[in-house]
Amino acid sequence: MSRNNGFEIALSAAVILLAVGFFAFMRWQTGSGSFSSYRISADMAHADQLNVGTDVRLAGVVVGQITRLSLLPKTYHVAVEMDIRSDLPIPKDSRLGVSGGTMSSPYLSISPGHDKEYVPPGGILANK
Repeated sequence: MSRNNGFEIALSAAVILLAVGFFAFMRWQTGSGSFSSYRISADMAHADQLNVGTDVRLAGVVVGQITRLSLLPKTYHVAVEMDIRSDLPIPKDSRLGVSGGTMSSPYLSISPGHDKEYVPPGGILANK
């Protein structure tokens, strides 16, 4: 009996290691290789079809996700909060837009600017 138990333990450990390896590989392949992030916000005129949890992409690569959407009562703009990979600074003059085709889900697209200064953690992307 102990021989079967040893085999079952080894097999279970191999399956767990394979699963962990698979998830690590998929996270690395999808562009979400960093496990830490920083939060920034932006003011947008409209946020058509965006929701909490929607991808934030730069050059088509997922670099974060939307964490909060709220309406600004004085301007009727949308305040968008998002978490961005910590290894990816966003230039202050970057622009945001809603993208997505008929066959894909909408996402928030960042068009990077050329400013030497970056949006700090907790900062606001002007998006003018």
